[in-house]
Amino acid sequence: MGPGDRLTVEFDWGTEFHGTFDEWVEQIFNGQALDPYLCDNHVRPQADFIGRDAKVFLFENGLKQVFDWIDTSTNTHRTLVKLDRNASSPFAIDMLGETREMIMSFYREDFDTIKRIHAN
Repeated sequence: MGPGDRLTVEFDWGTEFHGTFDEWVEQIFNGQALDPYLCDNHVRPQADFIGRDAKVFLFENGLKQVFDWIDTSTNTHRTLVKLDRNASSPFAIDMLGETREMIMSFYREDFDTIKRIHAN
């Protein structure tokens, strides 16, 4: 998907967005400034949810360590449940440099948190 390619995606409950990826990012971030709960927090920086004493796990390391920590912390045994998976097809996005900078700025605290976790 290139900078001029148009797409149609669900924006928020019952609304759709029609335009380029770069336009979508701008609209999402502008909307997020007005309503941090926009799109059910799906694009909200995760750092907004991290308290001072929170234990943070990296999703890319899998969920086993999370479940182990929960079991240990709560002194309970794991109950396995089937996770709901929304299948999607990955695709490459070639975005404008300004859009990449906007994304990097928006998620700066998340990126810094990930760097701190990798450093430990």
